[in-house]
Amino acid sequence: MTGTTIRGFDSRGNVLTDGLQNGTYYVTGFFDAAGIEQIEVLKGPASVLYGQGSLGGSVNFITKKPLSDPFYEVEATAGSFNFYRGAVDFSGPLNSNKTVLYRLNAAAQTTGSFIDSYDAEQYFVAPALSWQLSDACGELR
Repeated sequence: MTGTTIRGFDSRGNVLTDGLQNGTYYVTGFFDAAGIEQIEVLKGPASVLYGQGSLGGSVNFITKKPLSDPFYEVEATAGSFNFYRGAVDFSGPLNSNKTVLYRLNAAAQTTGSFIDSYDAEQYFVAPALSWQLSDACGELR
């Protein structure tokens, strides 16, 4: 993804990750979908919520969080011009009380092109660890 345009305005300066400003995306214009749970788009001027931003709106990438139930996924893709991509997504508890959770998202991709001597490689690794300190964590009272 090289840029986002919402309602005719460039919104690269107002890209968020889990509700926080994402400076990496603004510089590189890149994200890998292997670590994204969902994408939220807020249309219209978002300055009321975030203090500054484009007139078109905001884009919020929600990353994948560790799960309390075991989850395992392996993905393989092949395509034209020597395109190969592999991805894994593992998650689950690390103890019997399910107070320590993990998630590992990883992807690797290689591709060529119709242009001679053009090769591209892309790697993505996103480990996550969650630790629930008490039963009251995450509850509002």
